[in-house]
Amino acid sequence: DLLAPEIQEALPTVLGALTTASLSDDTVTARPALLTEVAGTPARSALVRALIDARLLVSDENAAGRVFVRVAHEALLRRWPRASDIVNANRNYLETRERLRADAHRWHLESRNRELLLPSGKRLAEGEELMLSRREEIDDYVLEYIEESLRAHRQKEEKDRHAALALIEAAEEAKHERLEREAERRSLAAAAANRLSRRTRNAAIVAIMLALIAGAGALVAFRAQEEARSQRDQAMRNQFLSLSFLSEQSTAAGSTEAAILLALEALPSKDQSERQYLFEAEAALYKALLAHHQIKIFRHGAGVTDTAFNPSGDRIVTASYDKTAAVWDISSGAETAVLKGHEAALERAEFSPDGSRILTAARDGT
Repeated sequence: DLLAPEIQEALPTVLGALTTASLSDDTVTARPALLTEVAGTPARSALVRALIDARLLVSDENAAGRVFVRVAHEALLRRWPRASDIVNANRNYLETRERLRADAHRWHLESRNRELLLPSGKRLAEGEELMLSRREEIDDYVLEYIEESLRAHRQKEEKDRHAALALIEAAEEAKHERLEREAERRSLAAAAANRLSRRTRNAAIVAIMLALIAGAGALVAFRAQEEARSQRDQAMRNQFLSLSFLSEQSTAAGSTEAAILLALEALPSKDQSERQYLFEAEAALYKALLAHHQIKIFRHGAGVTDTAFNPSGDRIVTASYDKTAAVWDISSGAETAVLKGHEAALERAEFSPDGSRILTAARDGT
């Protein structure tokens, strides 16, 4: 208590450097640390000297001349109330730091294998938080591990962003080509309708001429006119049946917008009450509208945790809480494969660079 307040405030940092958490039994124990790491600031250096003078800490020098500091007695962490409170308050931090040390140590042992970097999510967020808030208490090799994990995460985000942009561009190009094909089909349909209309008019003219030539009397003329009207109505019916048929063909070909326009042309408008109402045209319009609003749904038995496109963009793999990964065909929406075998929810699923294999990661550690 005789020390200055700024020196006393360094105690949590000093104790944090001299303690570690066991990941197996949830206990906190003392550990030696280099004096240069523990006493990195004037306040911490003064506190360490005071604790050594009070015999609460012990310093040792190894054969290489490096000075280490450690807690004099393990029991101090439990019997010294202030130390016990600090240890308990920092238990989560100590456990997280120890997990990061173990992960970083394995990463260095295995030649910095990128597959051992921190995955996106909670673990990466914990590492970044420790690096930003308590950097001076983290070993250099652990800091390098966290920074490399963050760099890999940013690279993956950038790669995913470029892939999404490429997918959007491809979709826009496909849409443009589809609209051009639909415009061409509409033009062909309009030309066919015009030809049919001309034939209808010619047929009506012929019918009227025949009626005039054959009209010897009022009854004969009347019958000829009725015949001409019947032929005209039949010709108009044939024309609109043809438009209905073209609408159904466009629906089958995937050109739902053209199909809707053709079906509407075959139906009478509000100011054409004298025209025949064809149920065939109504059915064609219904089919076109139904097809126009269809979407593809890729469904698991539980929530989806991750998705990824294959390199060619014609398949997608999804990972789910239902312990499976599924492969889907983009164009048809059909499920082409189901990957089973994990005993817990899946967190990641990705295609290999050549698209021939799939890598999955689950909460069961496999």
